[in-house]
Amino acid sequence: MLAYTGSREIFEMNLQAIATLRLGESDIDFNVFLLESNADFPSLGWVYPDHLHVQMIYPQEAFNFNRFNNIGARLGQADWILFTNNDVVFGPGFCTRMLAAHSQNAQLRCLCPVDIASPYTPEGTFGPQEAYRIGHHVRITFTGWCFLVQRSVWADVGGFDERFDYYFADDDFTLQLRKHDILNAAVMDAHVRHLAHVTSRKNALDISEKFKTDQARFHSKWGSQRLIAWKNRLVEKVMRPLGMKALIRQLYRHS
Repeated sequence: MLAYTGSREIFEMNLQAIATLRLGESDIDFNVFLLESNADFPSLGWVYPDHLHVQMIYPQEAFNFNRFNNIGARLGQADWILFTNNDVVFGPGFCTRMLAAHSQNAQLRCLCPVDIASPYTPEGTFGPQEAYRIGHHVRITFTGWCFLVQRSVWADVGGFDERFDYYFADDDFTLQLRKHDILNAAVMDAHVRHLAHVTSRKNALDISEKFKTDQARFHSKWGSQRLIAWKNRLVEKVMRPLGMKALIRQLYRHS
């Protein structure tokens, strides 16, 4: 879990996230690593209760979304890694239901919850009979604010590309999944509420000027948005149904 805790309100939000994580999954033992970007946090006087079992990590470098997730992944040893923001509220049984989808289909190695209140998933987005939907559509089937992956996936893709420290991090990771022919799915009955950008708003983080630079870096790596969309359609409609894994890897090859 990543956090920049600069106010009491954000600290309370962190508490809520970790508490709902643990209370909603009594049969799963979560080892929570909280990567705290505010080096002054210890002097603020806010302390996590012992029963939440939070291990605080203070990276000695500027915030980088992908780098901090890489640091967190290296800290644990579990077969599954949950990457999550701090501005979330976990629904009861969310992780059990994602793991149940993997039990039904072992090819699902990256799994995402659904935020039924999100503007990106309005009523009718998913069919009433869908248990899960396979796909790599950012904000729809892939939720970068909370996702569960097998540790072997993180190793297979070589970790997260740290050149994307905020913008395009989700897009880059989904294309890495495609390149390695790793299936991702949104699980319909796994619910996590995303409070959306609370930390950045409260701390007045000015990140808008980075967009064009990061967009150019993303296009340099993967091609134009139009080319990416063409590749995605080709993979979903033709190549993956035929099991053409080697060609998929070539299609998403990059320097």
